[in-house]
Amino acid sequence: MKISVLCETIQATQSIAYFFDQSLVPDDQKVKFQLHAWAELKHLDTFSRYLTLFDCEYLILSRWYSPDHIHEILREARNNGKKVFLHLDDFLFSVPKSIGIKKWRHYSSAKMLEALYAAAELSDGIIASTNLLANQINEILPSTEIFVLPYWRHFDNRKYSCTDFIKRVYPVIGYMGTQTHADDLELLTPDLDQVLHRNPSIVFETFGIDMPKLLFEKYPNRCSTLDKVESYEEFQSVLSSLGWWVALAPLTQNIFNYCKTNTKFVEYIQAGIPVIASNYGPYQNTPTISDNQIGDQQCSWLEKIETVIFSKASRNLLYERQIRYCSDFSDPNVLVGFYRSIAC
Repeated sequence: MKISVLCETIQATQSIAYFFDQSLVPDDQKVKFQLHAWAELKHLDTFSRYLTLFDCEYLILSRWYSPDHIHEILREARNNGKKVFLHLDDFLFSVPKSIGIKKWRHYSSAKMLEALYAAAELSDGIIASTNLLANQINEILPSTEIFVLPYWRHFDNRKYSCTDFIKRVYPVIGYMGTQTHADDLELLTPDLDQVLHRNPSIVFETFGIDMPKLLFEKYPNRCSTLDKVESYEEFQSVLSSLGWWVALAPLTQNIFNYCKTNTKFVEYIQAGIPVIASNYGPYQNTPTISDNQIGDQQCSWLEKIETVIFSKASRNLLYERQIRYCSDFSDPNVLVGFYRSIAC
């Protein structure tokens, strides 16, 4: 089966969603995802553009709903007898300013919102990355059919065990994310300040996002920001090589974050790093240090970080629990079955 995927440019979202390993899927069941970047496709003549795009079973619009072209694409899809699904991994109907003022203005403009609603209502349904996102969309679009992915970011549990990764000889705490997560990181600044003050041997690093100013100014020799990388493949490789003792996944509480995926959590585990995460949204009910969620919630970030940093047994136990949790996202046959099923 061939499925066309249209996006503005091919980025991490598309790599995560469509480049998962299908080597364990029977050949006659595999899905070939044909990714098309609108930034390139729009330069083709009309005939070539749609000949390329509609050489498929159906079309997925991956976060794509260009106001100037969405109606044309939907019309041509109907003319070619193709179903169209809008794929969303964020609640783009209402984005917070914390993602950055430029992005906020883009997604919140009347033109973009009108195009988003058009794509949602005129397509054959929405592919939602999580149940939480699906429920939120259903509240504003109750008549739109929503298909929820069985899971989002694929986890390859054949590759890694707790002993496969070399850790630094000194304790390193890490946080990775884009600059749109600055508010999330700021949640931890007071606790990280205490951790670094109380423990002179600990180093804190960020990857992809600026170090909070307070921490950098107070601990310039122990707080640093790693260089950004160009591709998702390079990102995964670098993350796996960092040797962090523990990674952090805080989330500020708002509807946008509540509907997000657990991608960051799974990426950390795939890279061999145990995670301390907020018990909110996509991280609800993820394995924690404590044997019960209530006990864990009563602990501060400071207590959790120090427990994991200074107890190798606690780190290893936490990581093993989290690997087992991520194993639920490791069967590519489940994802392939989902994409085949919505073609009917």
